[in-house]
Amino acid sequence: MLALTNLEVMFVVAVVGALCWLFGWLLGRSSDKRLVRRWQTDIDSAYATRDAALARMRKAEAHRGENDHELLSLRDRADRQSELVRAAEENARTALDRAGALQTSAAESDERLGRLHRELQAREETIRMLEAEREAETERLARAVADGNRDIDDLRARVRGLEPLRVELLDRDRRIEELAATQERCEESEHRLRSLQETHDHQLGERDREIEALRGRVADGERTLAELRSEHDGCAATIAGLQARLGRAAGAAEPEETPTRHPRDNLKRIRGIGLVFERHLNALGYYTFRDIAGWSSEDIERVAKSIDTFPDRIRRDNWIDQARDFEDEAAT
Repeated sequence: MLALTNLEVMFVVAVVGALCWLFGWLLGRSSDKRLVRRWQTDIDSAYATRDAALARMRKAEAHRGENDHELLSLRDRADRQSELVRAAEENARTALDRAGALQTSAAESDERLGRLHRELQAREETIRMLEAEREAETERLARAVADGNRDIDDLRARVRGLEPLRVELLDRDRRIEELAATQERCEESEHRLRSLQETHDHQLGERDREIEALRGRVADGERTLAELRSEHDGCAATIAGLQARLGRAAGAAEPEETPTRHPRDNLKRIRGIGLVFERHLNALGYYTFRDIAGWSSEDIERVAKSIDTFPDRIRRDNWIDQARDFEDEAAT
């Protein structure tokens, strides 16, 4: 039983030694100094406890037979120390993992710093390029401003030389405005003249319609007058017959003359000739279409005057052409 206790003690010593080496290594790598110091204090306490246990074990070996109860107590304490060592080992593993995470984070930070450094260098290079371009652009703009100032001076000199032309152009603009006003007045006059012309044309149209209406009324009056004259002639003939009869009844009758018979056409078939005009034409010696078809311009004037009508009416109604058509129709 004592030998087993010695083995356990040796194992605890080895583990504690390994933990001490690990904590020493972590002490140089970890950034959490306070935690490492606390672990170091725990390890030192474990070392002190171990040393005390070893001393007691040696003393127990020297007095092996004195007190087994003390040995058991020491074993229990050694077991508790083993538990503490295991807890310290677990803490050490945790610290190791955390140290690895911190190392990884540090590597990532170094990488980010490297990227940022490279980006900073690239931006500085870009800034240097932009500054060079800005300086070149500034020089170019300065040259352009100088050229522009020279051009402005030249233009001012030319403007001073063109001053008489400007005065002439102003005078021309004034005359153009006067001509535009004159043209506007002319357009207004033309518009008024156009309105007057339209009014005049409308009045002429109304007057022409009135003239046509008056001509129609005159033609109707002529027809009525011709009919009245025909009735008057009939009345005169009736009066003459009555007078002749009265004369014969008085014993002063004269031998009667046989009236001459002429061939007759229905002259009323000609458009424009009515019963009254037909009687007048018969009285003038025109009985057939052939008689009218042979009229000349002088005949038209004479007949129109005799039957109290207008020569233009005879020409407008084409009495001669109608008479020829009827004459041809009768011949066929």
